[in-house]
Amino acid sequence: MTSIKLVLAELLPDTASRESGALLRNMILEHLQQEILLEIDIGHTALTPSFADEAFGLLCHHLSMKEFNQKIKFIHLSPTHKTLLLRVLSNRFSSPR
Repeated sequence: MTSIKLVLAELLPDTASRESGALLRNMILEHLQQEILLEIDIGHTALTPSFADEAFGLLCHHLSMKEFNQKIKFIHLSPTHKTLLLRVLSNRFSSPR
């Protein structure tokens, strides 16, 4: 499987707003139309819960948790990023859609 790396620090000047999160989610969805693994590099960024929910949590409307785990890999996660993403993803993927 081919992989593509998205480096957030290079793609988006803002990783705090829902608007930027929606932009990233749309980029992710475009890439996922191909058979690829997305590596999302979160290093050197400060994520807010709103951004993470908009960018990653709302992917629950397009992917199952299994598909998410097969197609998306996060790299350069700080412990804070990891905690935030686990909370956002578990909240969204465990809720009824």
